[in-house]
Amino acid sequence: MITSLWRIAFLALVLFSAACTKLTIEAPEDGTVSLSKPSTFIVNFVSGIPPNLQLVLNSTDVTDLFTITESGAVADGSLLADKVFSGKNQFSAVLGDFRIISSVFHFDDIGPTVHILSADHTAGTISGYVQDPSGVVSLSIDGNNVPITGQNVFDTTFTSMPYNNISAVDNNGFVSTVDYARGDQELFPSMSLRLNNGGLAFFTEQAEIGMYEYDYQAMTDEPGFNPILTGDVEVVVEQFNIGDGNPSSPNIPRLRPVVDVVVVDGNLTEGTSELDIHIELPALWMVIRAKILFLWYDGLISADNVVIDVLAKIDIVNSDLSISIRDTSVDFTNFNV
Repeated sequence: MITSLWRIAFLALVLFSAACTKLTIEAPEDGTVSLSKPSTFIVNFVSGIPPNLQLVLNSTDVTDLFTITESGAVADGSLLADKVFSGKNQFSAVLGDFRIISSVFHFDDIGPTVHILSADHTAGTISGYVQDPSGVVSLSIDGNNVPITGQNVFDTTFTSMPYNNISAVDNNGFVSTVDYARGDQELFPSMSLRLNNGGLAFFTEQAEIGMYEYDYQAMTDEPGFNPILTGDVEVVVEQFNIGDGNPSSPNIPRLRPVVDVVVVDGNLTEGTSELDIHIELPALWMVIRAKILFLWYDGLISADNVVIDVLAKIDIVNSDLSISIRDTSVDFTNFNV
């Protein structure tokens, strides 16, 4: 009797949740892999335009690019093409009650990605895995075919050489090729370097641009990232971004991280150098799901600003750079859970 009541209650909850769904994403369809970028983006409304609707493509608010009517929202793919990246993409509708409905799709125009987990040149063994949304056809090391499992995992032997070539092919014929240098290769016969504050201006500018344009959402799909907590309580990060508005404050303008590097002592030819590194990450937030017992709970963690200060010591040892850090501090402004 109790079991039947639980089943009825669960069914009622499912039906209630379905009835509360205010929209569906028709295109691009969730889980699809395509050789071309989507030609159109279509969202269908169940009962008129949801209040405070926000349409997001890869952490960028694209609501203004859609034609929105009582029945749905439509945008030509050409308007959003520059926001669709190679590999995984996520198109989401954020509703006024902070619920998020998403479609994850893949634009496949590059070869597989090879992840090496371990390599022993003395024993001649190597292991890792290969990723590609279209599926992996083959993997080779120095022209020799490498067997891979159904999960695209490999564990094989190889001949240690100064440079080893690893190549992979996906189901669409795209090829990726990388040459890996053995650790004992002296790529630079000698090295000397003098750092100065003016010379670091280009580096800090490029670092800020790179952090501004980085697809933080893609990190959540990387092997080993999720779940971030296991055991009696399991926590999964569903969305993650830096510098943009979050579901509770969607109107925050896009902000660029700040990177400042000050040279304390910049003459590496005399032994060591120290850099005072200051990083500011604005509008950091993540949407999480936490499982406690058998129930899932949604949550939002955010901070208006995260400031990281660290002192880096740089040495040149046997023509190689050696970097160590100390005195690290992390400060949060307006941290909310």
